[in-house]
Amino acid sequence: MMYTDWNKLRMYYKEEDGWSGMIQTIAEVIETFDCAINVTDHREAGVYIDKQTYETNILKNNQYRDYNSYMSSESWLITAQV
Repeated sequence: MMYTDWNKLRMYYKEEDGWSGMIQTIAEVIETFDCAINVTDHREAGVYIDKQTYETNILKNNQYRDYNSYMSSESWLITAQV
């Protein structure tokens, strides 16, 4: 699960319960995992992205062609981990 900011992460995953976060991009995890972003009790506020959706709708439309420019341009997300 990925979150766009620390406040959303901490709504459900408390530091005192042993949860921490790691900042990553979707590009770093999409080969191995699908991404559930901003998962809360309000399902309409979140989004689910699989590799096909990522390649078709995000990567394909990206204006950057080299990896370093691409990685620095993409939004960074916080991954919940115990």
